[in-house]
Amino acid sequence: MKILHRALLCISLCAPGTLTAQDRGDALRHAVSLMRASRPLEAEQALRSTIERDPGLADAQTLLGFLLLQRGGPQEAERFFRNALALRPDTPAARLGLGITNPRFCSARRSAQTGRGEGATPLDS
Repeated sequence: MKILHRALLCISLCAPGTLTAQDRGDALRHAVSLMRASRPLEAEQALRSTIERDPGLADAQTLLGFLLLQRGGPQEAERFFRNALALRPDTPAARLGLGITNPRFCSARRSAQTGRGEGATPLDS
């Protein structure tokens, strides 16, 4: 039954269109299980496929950002953290990731919050 479920998930991820809420949850759980099983390449592939199918899924963008960061790709990770924040500005994990990949983000955000900024917003950098 597990093999059938995974096969159906793969088929649904390859089909055009957007993911249902159930498919989104399944895709994220599958990617996390691959990461926990120390299979980062497969997890990356699963997340990229999910994002390709549903680019509006901020959680997948954030998760891929952390996976890339862990694998030594901070520039690409930053792009995914920014994508996630553009989709959902209230995503703390994406803010954390962006702060790790781009320390200027933290400085700009602090300046904007204290009123000492020069008109910059946290995402302007």
